[in-house]
Amino acid sequence: MKTLNHELWHKLGMVPKGGRHFGGRYELDAPDKLYGDVDLIYGPENPSQSVKDYVKRYDNSKGHRGAHCERGASAEKADGVWEWSGKPECTMFGATSTEDASTPQKFCQVCAKLVIRQNLDPAHSDAVLSFKSLLDS
Repeated sequence: MKTLNHELWHKLGMVPKGGRHFGGRYELDAPDKLYGDVDLIYGPENPSQSVKDYVKRYDNSKGHRGAHCERGASAEKADGVWEWSGKPECTMFGATSTEDASTPQKFCQVCAKLVIRQNLDPAHSDAVLSFKSLLDS
């Protein structure tokens, strides 16, 4: 259930990357503990070499794929492998647990405020998506 909960919120626009390199025009500003937003999954369909170089240079994936919240957790790279510790405070952390604690099924205080601000109304051009598109994909 944790993974389903987490992935559903990705589909509903969490974690936003606004104000960052691959952030969308109408996307909410990114939370302060965002990581994983410098990833080719957010880049153009056929990325240029300069985009690939940017991703390689500024990679902040920390061993996970896509935008996530690291509040309460921390990562260190040892022998080429990312090791996470601490107690994740957000369901949008990029794994189901760290060495120290399980990931909760709720949002941290910062991401909870972002969820409330997401525009899911398909009638507006800045909407994240319509619920119909959830069923179509």
